[in-house]
Amino acid sequence: MRFTTIACCALALLPVLHGQAANKQKQLAKPNFRQPIPKQPATPAQIPDAQLNRLMNMTPGEREQSLATLQPARREALEQRLARLDALTQEQRAELSRRFVEFQKLSPVRRQALREELQTLRKLRPVERRVRINSPEFGEQYSPEEIRLMRDVYNMR
Repeated sequence: MRFTTIACCALALLPVLHGQAANKQKQLAKPNFRQPIPKQPATPAQIPDAQLNRLMNMTPGEREQSLATLQPARREALEQRLARLDALTQEQRAELSRRFVEFQKLSPVRRQALREELQTLRKLRPVERRVRINSPEFGEQYSPEEIRLMRDVYNMR
């Protein structure tokens, strides 16, 4: 008798508990665009990858010695990235660093959403990319800060 009473109470509460859990999941799934991104103190321009940062600050001899210890595939990848970074002006490096810092301020869920969207945008032609970013649906999916970050990646100001 006692078990039956407990079971009936539990079954009666199940829809209420399920509704609360579903509401909680809906709240978690929707990003809160109204919440401002916290300001962080300005940091000197640094490249996001710590290993790249160290290599950028080395003399050519130190850099070569450090790269010589790596696997060939990793070495080649780093050398290509270093060449691209070496070609940037100081202002371009500072802009890259600023974007990275802003990106890091996003929640992990939003960072993943932006990564996936950037991969999708990368596959589009520039005209298609511009149409997608300017669409109303895009504005509903992403905050103004997130849209600005994605526009900055493609120099769409």
